[in-house]
Amino acid sequence: MMQQGQDTMHYCGMGCWNIRRCQPHNLDLGVTRHNTDGLKKRSTDKMAFFAYVLDSLASNPTASLVILLILLMTWWYMKPSPYKFPPGRPCLPIFGNFSLFDLNADLPEMFLQISREYNSSAVVSWVFSFCTVIVNKYEDARELFMSDIFMNKIESSASKHVFRGIVGAQGDRHKEQRRFTLSTLRDFGLGKNKVVEKIHEELEKLVEELENTNDLSIEMNCSSIFNTAVANIICSMVFGHRFEYNDPTFKRMSSLNNENITTNIRRVYLKMAVPFADYIPGDLFREKRLQKCVDEVKQNVLIPEFRRHFENYNPDHIGDYMDAFIKEMKDREGSDKEHWFTEEQLMWNIEDLFIAGTETTTTFLGWSFLMMLHYPDVQKRVQQEIHDIVGTDRLPSMTDKVNLPYTEATLLEIQRRCPVVPLLGHCSITPDKPSTFQEYILPPNTNWVVNFHAVHHDPDYWQDPYTFNPERFIGEDGKFKKDDHVMTFSVGKRSCLGESLAKAEMFLFFSTVLQRFSLQTEHNQPPPKIVKMPGLTSSPKPYKFCFVKL
Repeated sequence: MMQQGQDTMHYCGMGCWNIRRCQPHNLDLGVTRHNTDGLKKRSTDKMAFFAYVLDSLASNPTASLVILLILLMTWWYMKPSPYKFPPGRPCLPIFGNFSLFDLNADLPEMFLQISREYNSSAVVSWVFSFCTVIVNKYEDARELFMSDIFMNKIESSASKHVFRGIVGAQGDRHKEQRRFTLSTLRDFGLGKNKVVEKIHEELEKLVEELENTNDLSIEMNCSSIFNTAVANIICSMVFGHRFEYNDPTFKRMSSLNNENITTNIRRVYLKMAVPFADYIPGDLFREKRLQKCVDEVKQNVLIPEFRRHFENYNPDHIGDYMDAFIKEMKDREGSDKEHWFTEEQLMWNIEDLFIAGTETTTTFLGWSFLMMLHYPDVQKRVQQEIHDIVGTDRLPSMTDKVNLPYTEATLLEIQRRCPVVPLLGHCSITPDKPSTFQEYILPPNTNWVVNFHAVHHDPDYWQDPYTFNPERFIGEDGKFKKDDHVMTFSVGKRSCLGESLAKAEMFLFFSTVLQRFSLQTEHNQPPPKIVKMPGLTSSPKPYKFCFVKL
C-alpha cells in the first residue's frame, strides 16, 4: 500500500508538472470520450492521494506538527525581507545561536573572531527572535554611540529591578537625572581636590588595615577589602560618611550587590531572549533572587539612610548627594511640571551609583594586581618611577600623574588588555520601528552592542594586540601618549558619568599600593592563571596573592 501511494504521488507530481508546462497553442481542443475518462481517472487518483495523506497525518499528530514547522520555517526563510542584516554564523531556524546560552563562553572574543571570519565590523547574532548586532571596530563604535538615534538602553526583565536610575532611565527622565547627578557630584568634589582628599582618607585606612594584618595574603575577589574601600568613597559622597570595614550591614550590602553583578543580572538578561520565559516554573533566570537582593539592600541600608537624612534635613547645609536630592524633592512640591525627584527615584539612583561605581573599579584593581603578578618587571619599573618622583613619605596625588608616564601607560595597557565592561548595548530611541545604521536596515527591537574587547584587540590597529606592553603608550619623547581607541568609559551622551572619579581611584589606588607593597604569589608559586569570570563585568577568577611591605 505504501509503495502504491508513492507511485501515485510521483504520477500526480509529474502530471501536474506537465499540465502547468503546456502551452495554449499546443493543446488539442478536440475532447474525446477516451480523454474524458483519463481526466476523471486522474482526478480520482488525486483525491485518493490527498485522502491518504490526510488520514496518515491525522493518525500521527507528531509528524503533522513536524511537517507544519518545516513548512513554516521554509516559508519564513524564503519570503522576501525588507531588512538588510550584517553577516553572521549560521544559526538554527527559530532557535538561533545556542552558543549565547553558554554562561562560560568568552562572547567578546567569539564575536571578534566572527568579525574577522567575515571581514566585517558588524556581525549579527540571533537567539530565538531576539536580534543583536555587534559592532567590533572603533570608528563604527564611535559613530553608533555618538548618534542621538541609538542612545536608549536595552529594556529587559532586569530593568524592572536594577538600573532604573541614571544608568537605565530613558528620554527626559535620563536627561534630568544625569544632569542633576553630574552637577551634584561636582559640587561634592568630583574632578576636584576634594574628591582626592576623600580617596586619600580611604587609602590611609586601607594601608593601615593591610599593614596590621598578620597574614598579608588575601584573596582578590568582589568581596575583598578593596571592594569595601571603593564602596566607602561612594558612601562618603552619597551618605556623607563611611563605614568600618567590619561593619556587618555594609559587608552584607556589598555582598548582595556583587551577587547581582556577577550572577543574577546576567541570567535575567538572558530571559528576554527566551519566548514564554514567564511561564517557566521556578527561578531559572534568577529574577526572584535579583529582586530579593535589591529589596534587602533598600530595607537595610538605603531606606534607613533616607529617613535619617529626611528627619535631619537642613536647607542651609547640603552635605551630600542624598541631601541635594531631598532639596530638589522639596523645591518641586506642588509643581505642575513633570519631574522625577521622588523617593523611589532616589533609591534607584543610589543603587546605580553603588553598582556601577564600585564593581567596575574593584574589578579593574583585580586585573591590575593580576597583571603585576604576571609581569614582575613591569611592577618593579612602576615602583621605581613612583619612588623616584613621589618618594615614600607621602601618598601619590593626581598632580603626580604628569611625572609618572610609565605608571600611567601601565594603567592604560591594563584597561586595553582587560576591559572591565567588554560589551555594552544600546537600542534605538524608537525601538518599535526599524533601525538603520550605515548600509544595514534592522527590524524593530534590534539591540546594538559595541564589543570593546574587539576594539581593544583589533589587529588592524594594535601591534601584537594580545601582548601586554605598556611601552605602546610611551611616545618618542618619553611622555605618556593617550589613545582614544581605549574606550574604557565609552563615548556620547551615555558615557560613564563617574569617569573622573574612576580615573582618580584607579590611579591613586594602584600607585599607592605599589608604593607601599610588592605584590607576590604565595610561597613563590607561579602566578594565577588569567581566567575571565562571565558576568555583567568581565572580572578575573578569584585568586590569592601576598602584600610584602617595602
